[in-house]
Amino acid sequence: MSKSKKSFLLVHGGPGMNSFAEERMLGAAFQKRGAQIEFWNEPSRLRPNGCPFTAENAFQNAFESLERQFLKLAHSNGPVDLIALSFGSHYAVLLARKYPTLLSSISMICPGLSLHTSCKNVLRVALKDFQKSDVQKAKELEECIEMIRQLGDESFLNGFTLALQDPALMTHYWHNQNSMMEWVGILTSIGAEAGFDFESFISVLKSVPSPMAYLDGKVADAPPVFVYFGEHDPIVSRDEEVQLVEQLFDHAKIMDLGQCSHFAHLEYSDHFAETVLSLLSDT
Repeated sequence: MSKSKKSFLLVHGGPGMNSFAEERMLGAAFQKRGAQIEFWNEPSRLRPNGCPFTAENAFQNAFESLERQFLKLAHSNGPVDLIALSFGSHYAVLLARKYPTLLSSISMICPGLSLHTSCKNVLRVALKDFQKSDVQKAKELEECIEMIRQLGDESFLNGFTLALQDPALMTHYWHNQNSMMEWVGILTSIGAEAGFDFESFISVLKSVPSPMAYLDGKVADAPPVFVYFGEHDPIVSRDEEVQLVEQLFDHAKIMDLGQCSHFAHLEYSDHFAETVLSLLSDT
């Protein structure tokens, strides 16, 4: 079993999500292997005791809340090993550009850097479900997908409002249904503050910089970068993501996790922790 004194910070996906389930499911897996791990939660009205949420400039506000936690951890413990999930990979790139010397490594899990593609993929997953269960909703959602021109526009908003009515949507994010049920149980037991924040989801996406200049060009002096994809993930387009990662980072190591979908880090949390720590012990 790998042992490590590394200091990790996990950046959840979304937007509109949180890391409460990750803290329960991954925390012990890392800690019993000697690694310290902290968990960031984006600002949300669902969590009034956390960082204040502002709908205007929500993307920048979320990044700044992460930045404060990151800097506090780095100044206390030294360079940080960052784990960024899905949309959280955008924040990881920003941190890498701004603070390369304060990062020991970056692990991206099912990155969603190709944002328009991954968002439309979510809608297409719901569309396929509705084509089997609700023809009218399928027709309405198909029209929304065709009419989306930018993140957060009316068609985008209407499309996701429909998609969230798909009772099977989240099942596509998982391959291991036992882990999915554990995740659901944790979030349910915590209550409202662990729910999906649709306001934050829309506000953050609307305020993502356009164009996303931070995705242009190599990241100078970047730490080692590891990218994990779920074998059965329908949310991100692997080829597009690999191309973006390779445009950003030299020598990024790309890996596929078998028997995993989009929540690849939680499908088999002990195996994931062991894999991450073993790879980092070789760098």
